[in-house]
Amino acid sequence: MIQIAPEKRLILWLLLATVFIGLFILFQPILTPFILGALIAYLLNPLVDRMQRLKYCPRWLACLVAMIGFFGVFFLSLGLAIPMLYREGQDLVQSAPEWLEALKQVAAPYIEQVKPYVEDMREENQEPMLDNLPSLGKEVGRFAGTVFGTLLAGGQAVMGVLSLMFLMPIVTFYLLYDWKSVVGKTERLIPRKEAPTIHTLIRDINNRLAGFFRGQLSVCVILSIIYVLALLAVGLNFAVLIGLAAGMLSFIPFVGSLIGLVAATATAWFQFGDLAMVGLVLGIFMAGQVLEGNVLTPKLVGDKVGLHPLWVIFALMAWGSLFGFVGMLVALPVAAVIGVLVRFVVTEYTGSAAYKHGEPVGEDDHGSPSS
Repeated sequence: MIQIAPEKRLILWLLLATVFIGLFILFQPILTPFILGALIAYLLNPLVDRMQRLKYCPRWLACLVAMIGFFGVFFLSLGLAIPMLYREGQDLVQSAPEWLEALKQVAAPYIEQVKPYVEDMREENQEPMLDNLPSLGKEVGRFAGTVFGTLLAGGQAVMGVLSLMFLMPIVTFYLLYDWKSVVGKTERLIPRKEAPTIHTLIRDINNRLAGFFRGQLSVCVILSIIYVLALLAVGLNFAVLIGLAAGMLSFIPFVGSLIGLVAATATAWFQFGDLAMVGLVLGIFMAGQVLEGNVLTPKLVGDKVGLHPLWVIFALMAWGSLFGFVGMLVALPVAAVIGVLVRFVVTEYTGSAAYKHGEPVGEDDHGSPSS
């Protein structure tokens, strides 16, 4: 039996983490269907377990029924939403010139007021501006190239997800079917001495992930339906596009509601030209926020998830910038795991003698290292 010294365990874990991250980067282009399949299997596993407890319901049948229900609702929703989104997207493109012209007319008086100051600044800084034109052009070109590259990468990621859509259900089925086996084999690899602590950590992580994903998905769907129906009721153009965007992006704190609010109020202003209609649209989103904050999130997500809004935003931005679409898929699970581990370390530290009595860790009362 190989014995690993305690001081070398940290090095071993760091090496394992480095290998894992290296493999993640190496296989990033093909990970999308596997990560999506794992997330869907994780969401459906409790339902499959309940169905399996029924008489004459083997696990393979429970997996099949749960997947048919999930993917059936998903593709049915896409089939209903895509034609409306396509139609509204075309209307948006056709309306863009009119909106720009109206915006130009609104801004014209203000432009005339600041025009003399701009001309004075131009005369004073004419030569430096002319001297900087070549470098400015290079910067603009570099920025445009970056934006185009980002859009292209995002488009390739979306096409990759669509092209591998048939692989994702296969991955989901096998993970669901073998879920208990995978969990059991993983648990047998845990060192027996640390097993109680690790099991506690895993339960905490599972509770937070389950509460966040299942609850937040329900909140996003309910808000999307509410926003779409309310905006359609007031006759707002692009109601489906704006409502779905605001609802489905609400898992990112403040982002979904802010995007929906700005887009809806701007559309109401250009469409109706009436402050009363703008106020009505504003009231819809304020009511949605009140409903989310006081009813939906407390009831469906709960207050024990422990993912701070700033931590969620940082995790999505950090992992998205490092690993693109695949990084955003794993950002929240990784954030939840890190959050649980940090809380565990803090709890252990605050319960130690080093915190309570100022004693260095690993030394006895006489100041000599303990055996």
